Amino acid sequence: MPEDIQFAISPTSIIGSVNRTQVLQTRDWPYRGIVKMYMTFNNVLNQIDGKYHDRIFIGTGFIEGPNLMVTTEHCGYNDVTNDENYEDGISNPRFPDKIEVYAGINGYSERSTSYIYYAEVSVINIQKEYFKTTSTNYDWCAMQLDRDLGVQTGYYGKISNLYESKASVYSYGYPGDKPTNTMWETHGTLIEKK
Repeated sequence: MPEDIQFAISPTSIIGSVNRTQVLQTRDWPYRGIVKMYMTFNNVLNQIDGKYHDRIFIGTGFIEGPNLMVTTEHCGYNDVTNDENYEDGISNPRFPDKIEVYAGINGYSERSTSYIYYAEVSVINIQKEYFKTTSTNYDWCAMQLDRDLGVQTGYYGKISNLYESKASVYSYGYPGDKPTNTMWETHGTLIEKK
């Protein structure tokens, strides 16, 4: 990795205890419909050394259609100058300069444009309320991919906000507190709709 690139992980909190299990067969369905994202923000000023660096953040998304991916909005529009040595005291969210997508990846050595399930994001669609406020109430995002990755991997299809009380919920992803490019899963029961 080039010396001037800063790799950043934004930690989040987990409510309650979570038992996560590593997924080893990441290219099997339904796991290969889950993607690891690398969001690159070019030329971010480091307030300490006075130099511009590229910052790379990680995230998880899922394939919803042939060339459609869904993720959280803060993966597609975020203030990357509000932590560590980059704090500038200004709320200035921006879109990433590049988003790379790796479906079903397992292991750092596979990260390259020649990876079998690779794509880049070509269009980011966000809700205007998130653009204006960056409120977590609107923290979702639909991204168009530059190729029909879902045709190769399969895709989850249309989602909805319907739910059943006490329904089983499964979560797969690439958490920042686990070894690089390893997928983990957990499950639980839906207790409340927000």
